[in-house]
Amino acid sequence: MAIRYKHSDVYTMYFCTFTCHDWMPLFETTDAYDIVYNWFNILKEKYHADVVAYVIMPNHVHCILYFKDAGFDLNTIISNGKRFMAYELLQG
Repeated sequence: MAIRYKHSDVYTMYFCTFTCHDWMPLFETTDAYDIVYNWFNILKEKYHADVVAYVIMPNHVHCILYFKDAGFDLNTIISNGKRFMAYELLQG
């Protein structure tokens, strides 16, 4: 994901993908698929985002997100989500 590009914040759908470091199967190894589901709940509650579709693989995630409200920063939301999941994986 480009961190220097300012994405539009007006009622838009985004396809997002992120992977584990070195493509390690961390979600499968730690049985931590629920961490991604928890992040989806945070997206709904805090950002009023809909998760339109998703696939959680052993080492990466694909999702289509729709933000109902304008004024969000996609780069910050995704980076915070990845950080949240990394902390959860380390604690688990």
